[in-house]
Order: sequence, then C-alpha cells, then structure tokens
Amino acid sequence: MFSSGAMSQGITVCGNEIELNNPGQDLVHVKDRSGKAYSLQRYDGVYYNTFYNVAHLQQIKGFKLRADDVYFAGYLRTGTHWTYEMMSMLLKADVNGYFDHMKKAENFLQQHPDIPVLTVVYEEMLENKLMAVERLAGFLGVQKNVGLFEAVAEKCQFSKMVVDKSAYTIKFSGENSIFRKGVSGDWKNWFTDEMLEDYIRVYNEEMSGSRFYRKEYVRQK
Repeated sequence: MFSSGAMSQGITVCGNEIELNNPGQDLVHVKDRSGKAYSLQRYDGVYYNTFYNVAHLQQIKGFKLRADDVYFAGYLRTGTHWTYEMMSMLLKADVNGYFDHMKKAENFLQQHPDIPVLTVVYEEMLENKLMAVERLAGFLGVQKNVGLFEAVAEKCQFSKMVVDKSAYTIKFSGENSIFRKGVSGDWKNWFTDEMLEDYIRVYNEEMSGSRFYRKEYVRQK
C-alpha cells in the first residue's frame, strides 16, 4: 500500500544521523509483509531510494560512459557492495522485478556479445572468495599477484567487512543496510511454506533454460 507524505527512517551515515531534504521528490511509502515501512521516491514511473536528488535522476539518461568505466547491474541484495569492495581494492593496489531484470540482462548479453561482462554469483563468492577475486582481477585486467589476491580475499571476509565498514555504512534505525548476514538462502526464512512453493513454481516457469538459472534457488528450506 502506497501513500504520500513524510516519514522518518532514522538514517545514519558514518555514525551521524542525517535528515534528507531533497525538494521535488514524489514521496511514497510501502510496507513489506512483515509490516516494516519504507520511504521511496517515484520518478518517471520508477521507484528510487530517497537518497537520490531529483536533479541527479534527470541527468541519468544523458550520462556519458567512458570506454574504461566499470558499472554494476546487480539486483538488490545480490552482493553488489561485496563485489565493489573487492574491485576497489584490486584497482587501488546500475525495478521491475527479479525475473524481468534477469531476462533483460540475458537479452542484452545476447545482443551485445562485443561488450565485456563478468557474471558474479553470490553463492559462488561465498564458497570460494579467492577464486572470485581472481576472476574479477582477470576481468579488470589487474596483473596476477597471488599475494594481493589472497590479501583482498582475506580482507573481504564478511565478518571483517561488517566491522571495518561499520563506521562508514548507511544504517536504518541502527541496522546496517549494506552488510548484513553474509549467508545464502536466508530469504527463504521470510516465506511461508506455501509462499515458497509458489515462488519455486514461478521461478521454474520464468527462468528454466536461462543461463542465470540456479538449482539452489528451487530447494526447500
């Protein structure tokens, strides 16, 4: 259920509570199944975080990418910030629903085989962080350096990032909105058995045959 108006979210950055004051935003509020409320802004028919200034959103369509720019096209809660941390360390030493998002990504890859794209899978990163760092380094053109790769993998242990980044991350009502549990499959705990069965059925219908299909996503709790 959406409605207009103002809502306090208790947002903190670097330990300091901030108050968002971005004029011109079309604010809406939504509650998830557990009753938790979120504030969003609606721009050009799409819902965005209220952090984004309207003036910045207006500039997106005209934004010019450079040939060596690296940008992320990951869906929400799929390890984007985790991958970003790995990438930023290596170089120092971008919502219509999940299925629609993945299908459009797959179509784009098929239509533009000349554009270099690295597919990063959250579960594979959990299983072997060093391999994930090595693949990312190869994609970015970082010269092979086993010592560096091992150091990045160690620094990007989830338990360490939660501590190291705590002072700088964005928090809602005291909860870290970027680095949470660092586990796979926790989303199933938010589903009833009936909801999970429905999801698995729809997932198979929508994603069967896709390069992004994952068997672990259709397992029961």
